[in-house]
Amino acid sequence: MRKESSYGFVPLKREKHQWHVLLVHRLEGFWEFPKGHPDKGETPLEAAKREMQEEAGVQLERLLSEEPLSIHYWFTWKGEKIEKSVHYFVGLVSGKARPQLKEMQNVRWVLLEDAPALLTHENNKNICRQVQKLLKEQDQDAQDKDS
Repeated sequence: MRKESSYGFVPLKREKHQWHVLLVHRLEGFWEFPKGHPDKGETPLEAAKREMQEEAGVQLERLLSEEPLSIHYWFTWKGEKIEKSVHYFVGLVSGKARPQLKEMQNVRWVLLEDAPALLTHENNKNICRQVQKLLKEQDQDAQDKDS
């Protein structure tokens, strides 16, 4: 069994007091967060930022968590079983979203609370719920500091 790792981002922006997340629609037909394999010598964060820029056209403004959220799964590709780990950083982004047409059909900003209904795979839906929890905790921490 071969092991693979990919790195990506849950790209966020806040508009009118609501969180929005940028999702990519792959040519294969599924919706997910931008991600990909690292180039030789890249750190996980460098790979995630590059993949987000290439696939969705946006750039990182600020990390919201130093630690990535991770998923693990297995699949078979051309008769070979592959164990895959994907590590998603969470951050505020800027720039004009646009799809990388050789890999993406589209990109779309959606309300974070609506994203699980659009995401194709259950493990990405779980990442989305973890991000919602992280943001609520950060909002609560900020309110506690203000009081």
